Amino acid sequence: MNQKSVVLVRHLGSADRDAYFQLRLRGLKAHPESFGQSYAEALAKGASQHEDILDQ
Repeated sequence: MNQKSVVLVRHLGSADRDAYFQLRLRGLKAHPESFGQSYAEALAKGASQHEDILDQ
């Protein structure tokens, strides 16, 4: 069977903030050694910590 997969790559914006934050939290739980922030620190700062980055 020959199936093709399509991957969409796009810049994230402020509307993506909550989904990005949830994905980041999953990553922090699964692979905390890959991040410079702990899961607890991310929760304490909340999703708003990523607004500046996502608005660029």
